[in-house]
Amino acid sequence: MGPVVDHCYNCRRPLRAIDFERGRAIQVGSLTACENCAVPLLARLTPEQQKAILRKLEGEPPPEDDGVTVEDLTTEAPPPKRPSSAHLRARRPPTVSGYAGPPLRKKGIPAAVWIAGAGAILLVLVLALAGGDGKPATDRTEPDVAKRGISPASGTGVGGTPAPIDRAAEEAARRREALLGEIAALEKDIRAAADARTFKEALARVEAARSRRSEPEWEQAVARLAKEVRDAADGAFFRIKSKALDAQELGNADAVKPLRDEVAAWGIATYVEELDRALEEQVRKRAMEDMEGWWKLDETGGTTAADASGKGRTGTLRGGATWKPGGGRSGGALRIVPGAAVECAGVNLANRSFTLCAWIKREEPGRWNLFLGQGKAARNEGLHFGYRDNNKFTLAFYGNDLDTGGAYTDTEWTHWTGTYDIVSKKRRIYRNGERVAENTSRDPYRGSGTLWIGRGPQHDAQGLVDDVRVYSRALSDSEVETLYRDASTPASAKGTGGLVGWWKLDEASGTIARDASGGGQDGRLYGSPEWVSEARGPALAFRKAGDYVDTGFVGDLPRWTVVVWVKSPAPPGDGQASGPVHREGNFQLSWNHGDPSFRGTAALRIRKKWYAVGFGSLAGDRWHHLAATYDGETLKTYTDGAPAGTNEAPSGPPDPEPLSLKFARHAEAGNYFTGALRDVRLYDRPLSADEIKALYEGRQDPGR
Repeated sequence: MGPVVDHCYNCRRPLRAIDFERGRAIQVGSLTACENCAVPLLARLTPEQQKAILRKLEGEPPPEDDGVTVEDLTTEAPPPKRPSSAHLRARRPPTVSGYAGPPLRKKGIPAAVWIAGAGAILLVLVLALAGGDGKPATDRTEPDVAKRGISPASGTGVGGTPAPIDRAAEEAARRREALLGEIAALEKDIRAAADARTFKEALARVEAARSRRSEPEWEQAVARLAKEVRDAADGAFFRIKSKALDAQELGNADAVKPLRDEVAAWGIATYVEELDRALEEQVRKRAMEDMEGWWKLDETGGTTAADASGKGRTGTLRGGATWKPGGGRSGGALRIVPGAAVECAGVNLANRSFTLCAWIKREEPGRWNLFLGQGKAARNEGLHFGYRDNNKFTLAFYGNDLDTGGAYTDTEWTHWTGTYDIVSKKRRIYRNGERVAENTSRDPYRGSGTLWIGRGPQHDAQGLVDDVRVYSRALSDSEVETLYRDASTPASAKGTGGLVGWWKLDEASGTIARDASGGGQDGRLYGSPEWVSEARGPALAFRKAGDYVDTGFVGDLPRWTVVVWVKSPAPPGDGQASGPVHREGNFQLSWNHGDPSFRGTAALRIRKKWYAVGFGSLAGDRWHHLAATYDGETLKTYTDGAPAGTNEAPSGPPDPEPLSLKFARHAEAGNYFTGALRDVRLYDRPLSADEIKALYEGRQDPGR
């Protein structure tokens, strides 16, 4: 069909050279028109201008005293000025990705096209001069435009009388001018948001604009802008992802976090998830290369523990160690009793950097529980990794030790990591991926011999151990965190997605409740909540009015799961409406309430109607694991891992809710919950009963 060389001045139909050759288009002065819009255009001209066009097309020069040229033809009725717009400018404007692309073909009709199309154009003009009845005009000197039944927008009618104004054409022109102006304004707004890399906001504005108008050009502009924003975001993400992977590969961990934070600031979770997956995969690949041993401890029987590192350092069970299939942090685990251990030969840690990590679940605090050890009871020759009898965790070389500053009395599954860098001489301890202790060791570890899982040179352990790893270098902070997240999510749960918020409430100090999901929804403490250590682990206690956490999370979830460990001094009762987790209409877990039907329940609001379902009997001064799910049709509750209630009455997404998610406070009213919370999780999908039971039992973390 050939390239577009111009557009019709009125309907904006794209015009190609073949349209002019076949008489489907005409150029009048600086205006071009399609066959449908040509007659109204000619009708707007004076008789002298019409004659000039006819002579031009017939190849006759105008008389010297005529004074009318083709270039003058638009002076009587100039078209409305068109606003600047991406698809009207002669050159393609910069897109949100920052690349202008090739310029469009310049306007103007080649002379050859004029000549080829002259016959058809003459026919149009003759018809115009003849009055539109298909007969030649009897007087070529007095063309009568008005006879054709067209209301010209300008010029004169019969006998030089003023012609009537075409109001419909003027209104159409105004509407088109408004449309083009609105498109230009939308382009400017969206590109400004994209230039600021607020890509989520830019896409939201595009979607909001989609329903404002129904014209095809508007729909095309919206679709084009949406694609430009996505392309720009994809391009920016590719560049940042490459930088982050390069930095991590070079061991520059300090450069990775700012890059990830930049991606998170865009507000598009899929990019954060993709970057995390890429970084984790790189960590896993590099870590496998630097592994000295990896004992998953998933066996179901026998007296050997396989080494998954590929180094062939199979462990041998001694002294009554037993397998616990399905009882581990991920899969199975090994139960250690006093005097039992797994002996692993060939692991050399002396005079070098190394990393130790394992999932540990001791049976009781207040006693020595060493879950990794090597060497003998001599200075710098005895490796100790585990709990002391004062409940502090230690990474000790014997007589040259690093202990945590705080004591830990919980008996839950905990991921512990210890690193030593022989170059910097830094020794560090990490708990659940976060650094909790550090010092400088003047001397390196010099011990040797069998590596024990379940004991040390002098002390043993009692409890469960899972997923033990040893590396031949000191992992960085980000690598430890990545391995912890990776180890927290069993392979069977990966890919299910859905975790949009995870507040462990185990910070132990400060005024920030960190969001471990990667969504960046850190909560801020108000009043004076207290960080406490409970039998089930660290928690946050709310003792008086004014104590609460505001997460700032305002996402409207059409389907969801809310999970929390909660303890209150008294069971749910009559009182001001409050609860441990509250986002008003989108979802809420209530404790006290004046209405018994909302007391000790999960609730939501759909089309201004409330629905609730209870958790059953909840005791005071006791930890309960509460979970609630909504799949768009059914609201369910679970208490301590077991189904508690079902409400099949609701249907459809919950009402939009502007109030932010709060802990220990009503999302809107100044009503407060008294008690303690830990491990609050929010998913954008309904977890299954098996997944909730696994969460309650501490066996897995579904849906990262």
